[in-house]
Amino acid sequence: MNEASHPEFFSHLGAFLAQQRESIIAAWMDRVAKDPRIPAADRLSKSALADHIPAVLEELVEHLRSKHPQGDLPATVAQDAKKHGIERWQQGYRLEELLWEITQLRGVFIEVMSKFETEEYPISEVAARDEARTEVHFFLDNLARISTQRYVDEQQAELKKLSDSRLHLMRTVSHELRNVLNGLGLTTQSLYEDEQELSHLRDVIGRSVQHMKELLDDLLELSSLVSNQRAVRITECSPAIILHDINTLFTPLAEAKGLGFTASCDPALKRLNSDQGMIKQIATNLVSNAIKYTEAGRICLEFRMEESEKWAIVVTDTGVGIAPEEHEQIFSDLYRVEKTAHLQGIGLGLSIVSRLVELLNGTIRVESEAGKGSRFEVILPQTHVSEPAS
Repeated sequence: MNEASHPEFFSHLGAFLAQQRESIIAAWMDRVAKDPRIPAADRLSKSALADHIPAVLEELVEHLRSKHPQGDLPATVAQDAKKHGIERWQQGYRLEELLWEITQLRGVFIEVMSKFETEEYPISEVAARDEARTEVHFFLDNLARISTQRYVDEQQAELKKLSDSRLHLMRTVSHELRNVLNGLGLTTQSLYEDEQELSHLRDVIGRSVQHMKELLDDLLELSSLVSNQRAVRITECSPAIILHDINTLFTPLAEAKGLGFTASCDPALKRLNSDQGMIKQIATNLVSNAIKYTEAGRICLEFRMEESEKWAIVVTDTGVGIAPEEHEQIFSDLYRVEKTAHLQGIGLGLSIVSRLVELLNGTIRVESEAGKGSRFEVILPQTHVSEPAS
């Protein structure tokens, strides 16, 4: 393996960069934070922003000290670069933001190297300086190439996942609607065979039509959320009135299954500044699910005050429950809890709830065990504040 032409210069430069490690990282983070072309960085903590850059800097120092020629970058550099690309994808960076922050890193290195050349070596060492600069640029070029390639790979994998999910959605809904329509077809044939069954058949047709309506409503709602067409509309609203409407809607449905249903509102919770339609839909979907998956017992809906200007929608039931290992999956599109696959529905209700909660800057959590019922808690701000557009 050939060494660099100016090994002493490379070794001293590596040592100098190691001494300047903290100031290099701080200068880079300051540049990125102030760069209007990298708005995603504003959402990150200092540790999340630094990410794998400290490790990359250490790799560069070792690379210079070992005096490797171009083309022999250590495997650990590629690993750190890949991790950086993955992290930035997961943190919501756009590809151009990733490239701009690497450009800022290059700018910091150029400044530090200029300082090194001025303080440590005379002007006559032109060849050594040029070789070192070329090596640093080569190193950063590879960092950018590997990091962005990994970012693009993650992006493509996500796009494929979305495509597969939509295909699965189309197949699932088509299958569900076909079953409903086949049932309706058989039912309508019976209308001409036995007039005594008319009342029963009307009920069957009514339930089938309602099921199709719910399917299509969920699809339209999911479509608007996925395409970012559902905007938050802030109004002053009364939680007590929202709760009354939900109570009026679901009390007869629960009683029809022999279930108890109670709805209560904290007297201290007077007014909200939020999207009334989204709030009602979150509570409605949670209560509807609770009734669907509860065969005996009761469902409770509660609106209550929380600390720090927040409030909560809490829905508890005595239904089939959810195994702990399924808790993270239930908010995914089309996911059905294993023990409920025989019931109507395609698994969009909780996915829609999760997206609506996110739009309202809230959080949702579930406490449940198989066979022991479930408790869903949504925490929302009493006054919705729109996040600035990135």
